[in-house]
Amino acid sequence: MAGVAGDHVVEELAPALGPVPELLEGGADEAEAESIADEAPELDQAVALHQLAQAAAGLPGGAVNVADRVSQLKAQQAALREEGKRVQQNLRNEERKRRRLMEKARNLSTEDLVVILGARASAKGKAKAKAKAKAKAVA
Repeated sequence: MAGVAGDHVVEELAPALGPVPELLEGGADEAEAESIADEAPELDQAVALHQLAQAAAGLPGGAVNVADRVSQLKAQQAALREEGKRVQQNLRNEERKRRRLMEKARNLSTEDLVVILGARASAKGKAKAKAKAKAKAVA
């Protein structure tokens, strides 16, 4: 049954391919075929198309198998969709975290905020001194 479908595809593709060169059919040796193909690129293209049609005829259904490519693209699309969902969830979580921190910060007293700002300034100064010492050691 597959042979019948394959023959059908070859028959459909045959007019588009044009006649198969007689030189390459019926016993021309490989050296002669290569020299002819070098001289006539369109002849080489016709032979390649003919070979493609023959290969397609051997596939189930008699057509070039694009279903694999389609399924790969659908899988890629699903993976990208899942990645987008994860990114959206991470963004939502970070926004919630920020809202919770801001709510806690609102409940801090002025004295608490002064202490926090002082600790940040001190940490920043230490980091700057450490970077300067490291740069001096490298140089």
